[in-house]
Amino acid sequence: MNKTYFLLCLLFFFLNAKATDFQVGNLHYNLVSLQDRTVEVAYPDKDEPNTLHGSSYKGDIIIPATVSYKGQEFRVIGIGVNAFYNSQVTSVILPEGIEYIKYCGFYFNKKLKSINLPKGLLKLEENAFHDCNIHSFTIPSTVTYIGLRGLPNTDKMVFEEGEDLLTMKVSNINTKELYIGRPVKMELSGLIDGFIMKKLTTLTIGKYVSNIKPFLYGDIPQNITIIIQNSNPPKLEKSLNNGLLVNSVLRIPKGSIDAYKNAEYYKDFFTIEEY
Repeated sequence: MNKTYFLLCLLFFFLNAKATDFQVGNLHYNLVSLQDRTVEVAYPDKDEPNTLHGSSYKGDIIIPATVSYKGQEFRVIGIGVNAFYNSQVTSVILPEGIEYIKYCGFYFNKKLKSINLPKGLLKLEENAFHDCNIHSFTIPSTVTYIGLRGLPNTDKMVFEEGEDLLTMKVSNINTKELYIGRPVKMELSGLIDGFIMKKLTTLTIGKYVSNIKPFLYGDIPQNITIIIQNSNPPKLEKSLNNGLLVNSVLRIPKGSIDAYKNAEYYKDFFTIEEY
């Protein structure tokens, strides 16, 4: 685990540290708005989290959409700073109505194997899932922002289909299979050409994605399968790496072979197949 990000998580803890507002069952909550009757799931312990001692939550967690306390009902709208930092949870079910996962919300959860991100989720803040290993991870089309190191390590990652722009400060996407179903803006593009995806074996580009620069100009293996679902070739700004053109397979919709073989830069792929 990167020491810098560990220290940043501790800083956020100290800035936000306080006793939780109340506990119901095995979950602690902090008020977000008393007027609106909204709460977020909170870090449950008095001591600051670290790699030896983290959040005391464990096992399979089901977070309710609403929670009752002293005769009042509150909507659960988020996961607070460090809430599940280095916890022993193995699975998490999030309800519809969750809008955000704050800084280090699930940071360093080595035992977490499954979690659902519900429709309506808007934001994954910095380090939200950093140092987590989750088999399959799906980001709903409602998410508009993902912060630096906000994603987990995974075998399969899906950005659900949609037309709304997703802004990402992420540099690394650690997955074998990646589906991009919506437009993505990489805010680190001034520093690097594209995402670092060293584990990648299959990249699928959905029909709503017109800018594929962050995915093909980054640090990726040179022998992957690239599947493009649009019959019209998305624009490429410059030639691709020679190794990628020679060793990778480009798969395109049936009936679009002529369009791709006549398109600048795409025509340089040694292997183009229709599906």
